[in-house]
Amino acid sequence: MAGRVSVRFVLDPEGADWTSRIMASGFEVGAEGDAWTGHAEGVILDTYEVSRTTLQHWRQQAARLVAIVDTECPLAGVDISIMQWRLACNEAGAGVLWGLRHALVPRQFAEIADAVWPELPQHVLVSFGLRDSVNATGLIISALENLAAEWQPEVTIVAGARAPHLEAVRKAVDRLGSRGGLVVEADSMIPLLASCDFAIGAGGISAAERAAAGRPSATLALNAHQRMVAQALSSCGATLDLGGVESADPETLAAALLSLAKDREGRMRMAAAARRAVDGQGARRVADGILGWQS
Repeated sequence: MAGRVSVRFVLDPEGADWTSRIMASGFEVGAEGDAWTGHAEGVILDTYEVSRTTLQHWRQQAARLVAIVDTECPLAGVDISIMQWRLACNEAGAGVLWGLRHALVPRQFAEIADAVWPELPQHVLVSFGLRDSVNATGLIISALENLAAEWQPEVTIVAGARAPHLEAVRKAVDRLGSRGGLVVEADSMIPLLASCDFAIGAGGISAAERAAAGRPSATLALNAHQRMVAQALSSCGATLDLGGVESADPETLAAALLSLAKDREGRMRMAAAARRAVDGQGARRVADGILGWQS
């Protein structure tokens, strides 16, 4: 929408880390609760839960409301629900943009070159977001350690500087020796995905980024929302769904990862299916849908 409408981002405290990046892209940024006067043509809400009070507040500020919805049903009280993880939608119509074709992934991920396909993956990328409050990263490292007799790829771990288990992750990476590397506060996931031929991570938008990049992947969900994402991608062959972290153990994870790693043809099929499922054009389709609806 840049260049077509004026855009202002309003961030809650958890989103404050995005301020500099958004401003560098040329957009105005404000904090939640800042005084703001005026009337917007539209407001796009991105939040796990939206209260009636919040909807009423933004309805007073804008003519139209759009919500990025991570639940099973369109959000009542908004004009357009963006439901990128829904496999099917009985409520489809002018007010619902649904399915992976609307996945909000930057197109640059889809521009990453195809990987090469050795018999076993040579470079594994592991990323569970900036926080990873349950240390799923450590669980995956333990699983990879269990496979050392059969598979010893180079492993790059990505973590946030404020991750509560960062020191434990550092120690786990050290155990991998020369084949382990740790990246803290990565500026971009694009070069990291470009350099790997197998990726492991959480659900959420990062799973869709791995798909757009055409990388065979395994997804371990950290919460119920991420289970929906993993199921949507695995249903079209775009990732290996490892289930939820609450029931995972290193031995079971190791067996699942090794099975995919040894299946060269399966990894190639998964990469192709992932590219088809998430093509990097979702943001354009969402923008067109919103602007088209307004007109």
